[in-house]
Amino acid sequence: MAGADSPVVAPVDPGFVHLRVHSEYSVVDSIVRLDALAEAAAADGQPAIALTDLANLFGWIKFYKAARARGLKPIVGVDAWFTNDADRDRPWRMLVLARDAGLDLLRVHGHVSRPELYESADELGVLVWQDFMFACSMYPGDDAFLENVRQEAVDNIRRLRNHPSIALWCGNNEIDVAWAEYDEKRGWGWKQQYNKTQRAAIWQAYDTLFHVLLPEVVSRHDPDRFYWPSSPMADYGELAGNNTQK
Repeated sequence: MAGADSPVVAPVDPGFVHLRVHSEYSVVDSIVRLDALAEAAAADGQPAIALTDLANLFGWIKFYKAARARGLKPIVGVDAWFTNDADRDRPWRMLVLARDAGLDLLRVHGHVSRPELYESADELGVLVWQDFMFACSMYPGDDAFLENVRQEAVDNIRRLRNHPSIALWCGNNEIDVAWAEYDEKRGWGWKQQYNKTQRAAIWQAYDTLFHVLLPEVVSRHDPDRFYWPSSPMADYGELAGNNTQK
């Protein structure tokens, strides 16, 4: 793994492909229609698109036809819940399926999993995108809270940093795109609920936590690994979206 001072070399014309997408067939959390999904991906110049509905395969055929009709490579998957009858705490099958499908990176989404997951990933050669435990909410910025976060982050980094499967540390899930500090018309409507003074304080707390504290902790305790503040996120000060996240 490259050292902390090594330059980051971007691949030639990397493009962008959504590898985790829920559609209208994931009734509990999505209303995305498959034709519209394929149309948007094609219009954005994406070479492929994935469908990974929650615990069902009902949309696969319709998705496959919609993607191929627009010149996209369809990538079929599923957000599935698997148990191992021999050992219910050891999620082997999930990782084997990911490896056999040609995927080389999994995201531990907004939490820290059991040690067996990382041990399995190490053995199978599957990389792990590791989130810190923050998602879909703004957080306090007082000294006591930030110190508690610092100690918890140090503990988790020290616990996981010797696993070769850990590819990067991500500060949070979806908060940057939900708040949308740099675009008044975008986001999830959170910031519009506060006055100017309140909004400044809330964003300052976010900025301190995810742009100062956590990257400093990662740099000190796991300096050879990359830190990314939020996902999705196009760049510092630029809101992620189909037209920016490339």
